[in-house]
Amino acid sequence: MIGLNLPLYAQNELSLQDCQEFAIEHNLKIKKTEKKAKASTYLKKSARTRYYPEFSASGTYLRLNKKMNLNIPEQYLPVTDSEGNPILTTDSDGNLTVKNYAWLPEQNLEFGQKDVYGANLNMEQTIYAGGKIREINKIAGTREKMAGLKNDLKKTDVLYKTAKNYWKVISLKEKVELAKSYREQVDSLIDDLKNLKEEGLVTSNKVLKAKVKRNEVKLKLNKAENGLRLARMALNQMIGFPLDTTIALKGSLKDYAINTDSADYWQKAVEQRPEIQLLKQKVDMAESGVELSKSRFMPEIMLSANYYMLNPNPFNNFKTQVGHDYMIGLVAKVPIFNWGDRFHTLNAAKLEKEASQAELQENKEKIQLQVQKESFKVQEAVKQVETANASLKQAKENLEMTRNNFDEGMAKTTDVLEAQAMWQEAYANKIEARTELQLSWLAFQKAIGQLKL
Repeated sequence: MIGLNLPLYAQNELSLQDCQEFAIEHNLKIKKTEKKAKASTYLKKSARTRYYPEFSASGTYLRLNKKMNLNIPEQYLPVTDSEGNPILTTDSDGNLTVKNYAWLPEQNLEFGQKDVYGANLNMEQTIYAGGKIREINKIAGTREKMAGLKNDLKKTDVLYKTAKNYWKVISLKEKVELAKSYREQVDSLIDDLKNLKEEGLVTSNKVLKAKVKRNEVKLKLNKAENGLRLARMALNQMIGFPLDTTIALKGSLKDYAINTDSADYWQKAVEQRPEIQLLKQKVDMAESGVELSKSRFMPEIMLSANYYMLNPNPFNNFKTQVGHDYMIGLVAKVPIFNWGDRFHTLNAAKLEKEASQAELQENKEKIQLQVQKESFKVQEAVKQVETANASLKQAKENLEMTRNNFDEGMAKTTDVLEAQAMWQEAYANKIEARTELQLSWLAFQKAIGQLKL
């Protein structure tokens, strides 16, 4: 999109928000964190499926090399009556003996099928797992939030760096304009000196002094233009434009009446800073880790159901046909003893939770200090702007007065050059003060978590 509309954007002025939007769109690290955030969303959905039953199917085919073989030796079996009792008689000694026997010859039996087929459909449903599934889902949800916060953190960093480069371009642009205005003043003085020289009112030495000063001004202008060119290239690199593109920017350095003494700023920092929110999520994850360790002490109960088919059919004399059946069962697993592994894991999880809580508190204190530090910088910058404005006003009055005196022959050339240099320095200090105010306010907004599009 940027490439297609580049000529249009190169012709029109871009605001700070325009540049920040382009920077976010162009930044590869943000694209990376966005992908990770989307991945964590899918992992959360995956964890949610643990609440539902799991179905699986399997199929089996076996090709047996040999059939089963059974050798039955010859046997003599007593003949029985209709009730299954042996028919008895007496021998010559008067003892009871079986009257008749049936002879079964020796047999070699071979049975079974070489081709065996089987299929199974299985369902497993966790009924109770000691809260493990609940905590796994909590952890997945926490990771999703953390991924989103990391993406917000990266966006904040890009917004901050883009704004710094943006205001640097604005600042250097004003310095270039100042250097040009300074050069025009010196050129005007040189023209006046040349006229006075032709009239014999000044010497060539005074003209040369002014020309030396003009050379100095040209060097300053060249330095400012080179700095502006590099600053534009840095901004173009961030927003995805070709480095040599010249883009007009809408912004300008201004004076601000800023008050950073509000007690709400610290609370805003705690509520809005992505870093603090990340650490809070880290504490939540550690708490889930403790609960997950506790779940290892609890029993697990699972419902299992199977429907299966076999060929040959074991339910009908192993005939070559499909036989099928189903079974339902409950499986319970109760932990008894594992040499203290669960206790050690639980203690480690509790310590991780305490460490994350300590880290959260430590970073809250650091951010509070940072907010206060940036607040002081803003107030100092406000005072610097006020001082710079007063100095510029005085330097401007001094330059006008000196120039008028020079025109009336009451001031020397060096006095005018000195007054012009003082005005240029005062104006440059004003630009620096305004730039510092803008950057310190930018850093303060970042510190309290309000640097957003």
